[in-house]
Amino acid sequence: MEVELFNACQDGNYEEVIKLLQNEQINTNWRNNSEHFDGKTPLYIACEKRHIEVVKLLLNDERVDINEPKDGGKTPFYIACKNGHIEIVKLLLNDERVDYNKANIHGRTPFYGACFYEHIEVVKLLLNDERININKANGNNATPFLVSCSWGKTEVVKCLLESGREIDIYKKDIDGKTGCDWAKEEGNKDVVELIEAFQRNPSETREKLRKL
Repeated sequence: MEVELFNACQDGNYEEVIKLLQNEQINTNWRNNSEHFDGKTPLYIACEKRHIEVVKLLLNDERVDINEPKDGGKTPFYIACKNGHIEIVKLLLNDERVDYNKANIHGRTPFYGACFYEHIEVVKLLLNDERININKANGNNATPFLVSCSWGKTEVVKCLLESGREIDIYKKDIDGKTGCDWAKEEGNKDVVELIEAFQRNPSETREKLRKL
């Protein structure tokens, strides 16, 4: 029965999910531990596949553990942010049961995932939510800002600097380097210029970025 629920959620089969959830004995948090699925739950797969109506059904079932992660610690909210599924991200942000800052085994938060994969709409949405810990570092003590600088994700850096949130631009990773240090080392000139302008005059730089 649990396999059927998982498959229905994976396929976005709304009517079948309704039918299966009527069974009071079904384990709604069953994890598919086959090699291909790595412990994904029905909610996780529905979020990953962007089946928003199925996600709504599962969220309305009190048996569903909203924060149950797959192997590696990635939660349904994490995968929605990482994949840029903004409508599902919005849906989950409206549910106070969600652990918005729960990190995976590498210390990467949902916000980190959105930044690293450059889902700008999701990044902006999360930046506007005070519940999101935007400076939470990963296992290497690298914040979303630092990693974005290192990888030359200029648009993400712009979003972070213009947001008005307290971005820790001087945070150092386990190598003792800041985001600006990494940007210089990796030759990300646009990022370096943004950071240096922000260091000179945060308000002016923020205002210019908001007009772009």
